[in-house]
Amino acid sequence: MDETWDAIVIGSGMGGLAAAGFLARAGARKVLVLEKHSERGGQTHVFRRDGASWDVGLHYIGNLQPGTLERSLFDFLSDGALDWNRMTDDFERFIYPDFAFSVPSDPKRYEQRLVERYPDEADAIRRYFRDIRSTARWYILGIQRQMAPRPLAFLLAQIQRFGAAKATLTTAEYLKRNIRSPELRALLATQWGDYGLQPKDSAFALHALVVASYLNGAWFPVGGAGRIARTIELGIEAAGGAIRVCQEATEILIENGRAVGVKAIDRGGAGPRVVRYRAPVVISDVGARSLTGGCWRRTATSDG
Repeated sequence: MDETWDAIVIGSGMGGLAAAGFLARAGARKVLVLEKHSERGGQTHVFRRDGASWDVGLHYIGNLQPGTLERSLFDFLSDGALDWNRMTDDFERFIYPDFAFSVPSDPKRYEQRLVERYPDEADAIRRYFRDIRSTARWYILGIQRQMAPRPLAFLLAQIQRFGAAKATLTTAEYLKRNIRSPELRALLATQWGDYGLQPKDSAFALHALVVASYLNGAWFPVGGAGRIARTIELGIEAAGGAIRVCQEATEILIENGRAVGVKAIDRGGAGPRVVRYRAPVVISDVGARSLTGGCWRRTATSDG
């Protein structure tokens, strides 16, 4: 017999965990999270070898000072059980062959250090910090527009037209247009490693969003990155839900044009077996590469 749930989330990365956590805590829904890997948490999960633990993807997170939206969301999803350690003041150090630069956990001091090192670029540096903040807001406005009702979304789209030309430059284009010093351009672009796209390939909007998030420093979860998934999982379980690993979702089941469940291969036992889970809500946190790579199917069913 197929298991029945209030909602099914495919993938236990941060997107899937957040969706399941909000459904459980805010909506009191019994949510099943299916994870193909043997560990929950996506890029926040931890593996262990020879007695040592290793974080897979998380290095630190910005905007987690008390009172921020990001901190409030983590506090809600974990019911306050997820604690954070603030990184040291100079939490980043950019090291080049002939110089090094330490980034402080304060935007005014960060700006001042740059001006002291590159006095001829003082105006450009101040403009850069203004543009980082305004372009990060532009990026966030675009996310809000996607979730807004149609009339409001139209209004937000008109507002977002202002600043679009700057935001959609590549990071390299922005820096070349505004910064004369090649060394300073390289220094300001250093944080591209945080989002994984070289300056010639990344939109300045993405660069701005990441840099802005770290202007006030960075934080790391007490107990390691694995605590993020575990504390969110507790809320999912409290509402009657569960996270199940070694579950390879192969199909989203469709009836009368609506998603009604998920077909999966359970690899958690002695041998693989095909299972079906049913729910009126199905959320996929499968990555875009998996979706476009041809390894995902949606099937119409008549037999349930």
